[in-house]
Amino acid sequence: MRRSVLPIGVIALLLLGGSAGAVTPPLQLVAAGSGFSSPVSLASTAADPTAIYVVEQGGRVKRVVNGITDAKPFFDISKNVRTSGEQGLLSIVFSPTYAADHTFYAFYVNKKRQVTVSRFVPQKKTKGKDGDGGKGGEAARAAARARSRRRSS
Repeated sequence: MRRSVLPIGVIALLLLGGSAGAVTPPLQLVAAGSGFSSPVSLASTAADPTAIYVVEQGGRVKRVVNGITDAKPFFDISKNVRTSGEQGLLSIVFSPTYAADHTFYAFYVNKKRQVTVSRFVPQKKTKGKDGDGGKGGEAARAAARARSRRRSS
């Protein structure tokens, strides 16, 4: 059995990728929007390329376009999340087929201290009969109780 070894010089060239002499564009910090309460992550989707979605620990997601934050939250599960320390709504991710199905997923710690991943899909408008005004709802959930790593002395 023959084993091939890649010389360190070749690995270095691959890692550098010909960057010697390349000009790195200057980076600058740009305000994405304002009016956020404990922002913890950002999300985006190809279906809405001009928008960013700011995830707030308290359970809200706000949509921002060109530095202007929408007045109404894009998503709000603040009644379902536990917001203590490093708990709360931690992130969202959009389905690759979001443009067609408007499905997204949320990662959060619920009121029962369970680490939760939920799938949210829009519901058909039912003229308010379902109590949510056609906003959509949770379609599936996976939760696990978080274990403490405290040691006894």
